[in-house]
Amino acid sequence: MEIKISKHISIKEATRSNTAERLGIDNFPNSPTLVNMQALAENVFEPLREHFGHPIYITSFYRSPELNKAIGLTRGPAASGGGGGFHAAISSRRT
Repeated sequence: MEIKISKHISIKEATRSNTAERLGIDNFPNSPTLVNMQALAENVFEPLREHFGHPIYITSFYRSPELNKAIGLTRGPAASGGGGGFHAAISSRRT
């Protein structure tokens, strides 16, 4: 069974990272971050889908602190704290 964070967005889609997979990094959010991701998905991504009348494809959403470090992100809000960061990028086409 696929875990959904909103009607159309799965946790797998929101946390997918080629770099994390290649390096064996756990890119799963902690509970408070997951709650924030659900709110963003429900309050931003789902309304965008409704507005445009077709699916949106998330190309980047969440990166864990360990993944941020692995890609060299050491400054800014996404690099501080223990919750990882949102890097939401969407497209109207599947990549």
